[in-house]
This record gives sequence, structure tokens and C-alpha cells, in this order.
Amino acid sequence: MIDPKTKQFIAMRYWLLGRNYHEHADLKMMTDKYTKQFIAMRYWLLGRNYYLALDALEYAAQLHTGKRKDGATQEYFHQLSIGRYVKSIVTSLEHPEETLTTVFLHDVPEDYGIGFEEIEARFGVLVAQAVNLMTKKFRGYRKGDAEYYREIAENKIASVTKGADRIHNIQTMIGVFTYDKQKEYIEETETFIIPALKAARRRFPRQEPAYENIQHVLISQIELLRAVHKAQVEA
Repeated sequence: MIDPKTKQFIAMRYWLLGRNYHEHADLKMMTDKYTKQFIAMRYWLLGRNYYLALDALEYAAQLHTGKRKDGATQEYFHQLSIGRYVKSIVTSLEHPEETLTTVFLHDVPEDYGIGFEEIEARFGVLVAQAVNLMTKKFRGYRKGDAEYYREIAENKIASVTKGADRIHNIQTMIGVFTYDKQKEYIEETETFIIPALKAARRRFPRQEPAYENIQHVLISQIELLRAVHKAQVEA
């Protein structure tokens, strides 16, 4: 926990940012990274009146209470990090609030067995459909790669969320995944995710800036990872 004064300070700062009152939000105060980002996201969503996404933020945080694969980072930091990125492209999205809601919920069925009917009842059909598409393994059933990515490319929300999810996956691989696992992620990204982004860009032209941004980040990450791998081999 953090002291109430710090919490109120951060709350006001990100409410102002959510309202686009940038000239009043240039304030600096530090707390631990996870808590700060959670509070920041919460009050940015409030500033935008994104109450559905706020509900998802709180709901998923109550489930994702463990650690990530590095054994140190909060499990829910993954969803928060993706949400921070999606905030940067939110003006290019047709369903910005539902996309953020999907970001926060996308691992809930696979990791915790929450049914899509429950998600639909609480967060609506658009979110439930996107979360369903994002879920590769559920209650013993696993979708094939071709089917999985083809369906994602046909959905405005899931196509953005999957691309943003992969950005954070690649960003946090070094030092956690083996070389072979990193190579597998790179190959999957080039074989399926980038083509899915290109297909979605043609299908949903209003979101083209978002797809271009995601694709550019992924390609840059892959180039950097390959350079790191090459340096490690040559060392």
C-alpha cells in the first residue's frame, strides 16, 4: 500500500491527463512502478469516462495476483503495460474502450477458466467476442495457428490487442525465455502476426495508423533481438 497523500496526488495527475489537461499534469512523484502504473491507468480511464474498461481493470487485477515468468514481476504488469501502449494509439481505434477492456481481460479465460458467457454478461458482446478470439487454449481445446490468426485478423478489437500483446511479449523475453523460445516467438510473429496485421489493416482502414504503428514496433523489436542473438553467438 502507499500513503493516501501520494495516491491522491497520482490520482489527480492522471485524471487531468485523461481529460487532456496536460498543462496542469506536469507533476513528479515516485512510488513503486506497478502501483504507480495501476493508479495511473485507473484515473486515466476515469478521466475518459471509460467505466467499462475501468471495471475490467479492477476485475482482472483481482485474478492476476501471481508473478510473471521471471519470478519477480507482478503478473498483472503485463496487462498494464499493454494498456499503456494502447493508450498511445487510442485515437486510431474504432472501439477504444472495448479494446482496452479486452487488453485487461485477454488472459482471464485461459489462465483462470472464466467462461465467455460470464464475460459477455458483464462486459458486453464485443468484448466477449474479442476475448474469445484472443484465447488459444481453453478447457482442453487448443486452436490451430492458422485458424487462430485468421479469425483474429477479422476482428477490429482482437487484431489490435493481439499485436499489442506480442509487443510486450517480445519486449520482456530476453533473460527470461531460452534462445530457442525467443526464436520460436520471432518466427510466429513473422509467419502469422504481421500478416494478420496487414490483413486487418486492409479490412479496417480507419484503424490503419494503429496497425502501422504496431507492425513498425514489432519489426524493430525483431531486428534488435536478432542483433542481440548474433552478438551472443559471436561473443
